[in-house]
Parts: sequence; structure tokens; C-alpha cells
Amino acid sequence: MMRRISNLVARGPSVGRWSLRSAAILAALCMAGEAVFADEAPQPAENVFRVAELFDFSRSAHSIAVCPSTGRLLVAYSAAALSEWDLAARKIVKSYALLADHRCGSMTLSPDGHTVVVGCYGLPGGCHVFVVDTAQGETLRDIELPSPIRDGTLRFNRAGTRFRVEIWDEFYKVFGTDGTEIDNFDRAEFSYSTTPRLWEKQVFKIGWGRGLYLKDDGGRTHRLTTDNYSGSFGYFAASKDVKYVAALAEGEIVAWRASDGGEVFRQRVAKATEGGCITFDPTQNRFLFAVNEKEIAHLRALVIEPGQVSDK
Repeated sequence: MMRRISNLVARGPSVGRWSLRSAAILAALCMAGEAVFADEAPQPAENVFRVAELFDFSRSAHSIAVCPSTGRLLVAYSAAALSEWDLAARKIVKSYALLADHRCGSMTLSPDGHTVVVGCYGLPGGCHVFVVDTAQGETLRDIELPSPIRDGTLRFNRAGTRFRVEIWDEFYKVFGTDGTEIDNFDRAEFSYSTTPRLWEKQVFKIGWGRGLYLKDDGGRTHRLTTDNYSGSFGYFAASKDVKYVAALAEGEIVAWRASDGGEVFRQRVAKATEGGCITFDPTQNRFLFAVNEKEIAHLRALVIEPGQVSDK
């Protein structure tokens, strides 16, 4: 005789965790010779993803970030300008003019969201890094660099006191938010929870092709994309709990589980040649991404919703 045991699962705070009472009952059933099937218990549900339309920017966007304290969206445009958006009201609340005849590249936000650093590059040359105080609403520093950072990235340290400029997968320079160049620093201070697990290769190296790489819970390495999204500077992001990774790749928005690298969502959102950028919004537990089309950026959200528990 076989008995279903799905009703024995404890409805506690952790999905899939058995209570002591349930465990005792299961042991008794097994001793009595009754078959118990683990797949008859409710299984943890995979979250459901969907794309939601938000609104458009009047010009193309090259990098976006969400302030964790205010929930406002910071947008660095193709022209060297920075805006702060109230997402609920769908309007600009602050604007910062950076440098004429330049374009914005990478952008990084301090952990508290009070300071943003934007890299700008000139055509054909010239490179500047701007430090902006979003709390005071003013540009604090203009740091000129001898090399372009069009293909570089910026990153704050965990304390939010200094940032690094990285070009072609190598450290380049480290600065304090006061503009002082720092010679002695610990690389570990720039490592976050995603650092050991998620990385990008911008140039081909022996054994490593261009693209986005993920190391899963079992230590296996997955090459999620074979190239970056043409024209973008922040084309991938991880959720705050590092459970999911999402990227813009070849005109599609794609999401993967960080636990095993499994793909959980894919949808075409633009032509493969269009540029775009993506970030995670910790205030709403969603990814935000902007796709550029004819100098207009379409802002959308990749919403993460709880799935239904499977009770077979």
C-alpha cells in the first residue's frame, strides 16, 4: 500500500524544509513497509519572469543604475550628460551637464547611492571621469586621464570611499572620491558577492573567448554569452541575492540561474545591432534595461514574480 505524503510537508519559513513531526511520521511509514515518493511533496517553484514596458528617454542611454536609498534611476546618456529619474512619477528630478563633445561610457554607484562616478570619452580622443554627489546635486570632481575608457569599467570599493578604473581586464588607476590618485590599495576591497562568480572578458585570451562567464554553485564555469551587446557598457547584471543573472545579448534579454547556469528566460527586445544597458533595481526586485533605437532609449523591466508551488 502506498500513501501520499504531500500533506506532511511543514509549511515553515523555508521552502522544502521538513518539520521534526513530519520526519518522525515518514520514518514510521518507512518502518511499516509503505513506499514514500519524494516527488509527491510540493516542490520549490521556479520564479516567473516577464517584461514590462515603462517609458522612453528622448536620447540614447549608455549606462543606468538605481540608487538603493531613494529608488531613483540614474541615466548616463550617449551625449555626456547625467539625469536622475523618479521612476514612479516618470520625470527627471535632477540633471548634470558633464562635458561637451564627449560621450558617456561606464558608470558606477557607491553602495549608499550618494556618489556616482561617470566615465566620458571624446571623439577622437580625451578621457574624463566625473564624481557626482547625488545627495547635494552637484558635480564634485573632473579627473582627466591620458587613456580612453570607452571600453573600460568603473567600480567602487565596498566602503564607497574610492573607485577603480579598469581597462581591458586590467587594473588601470584607483582614485579617492576627492580625486586623489591612490597607489597602494588592496584589490580585495573591490570584490563583491558577484565578483568570484560573474565576470566578463572583453578581449580574446588563450582559453577565454569574449563574453560573460558564470561559476555556479558546483564550481562549474559557464560561458553565458559569446560576445557583449553591441554598443553597451553595462550589458549584464546580477540580482541582489545573486540568485539570477540577466544580460542583453544579440537583441534579446536573457536570464539564468546562478546556482547551475540554467537559462530561465529569453525574449527578443530589439534588433541585434541596437545598443543597450541593464541594472538591477533592489528596491523593486527587478532588472531594468534600456534599449537604444534611433537615438531613443526604451526603458523596460524584467519583473521577477513568485511561481506556483508544484504539488504532484
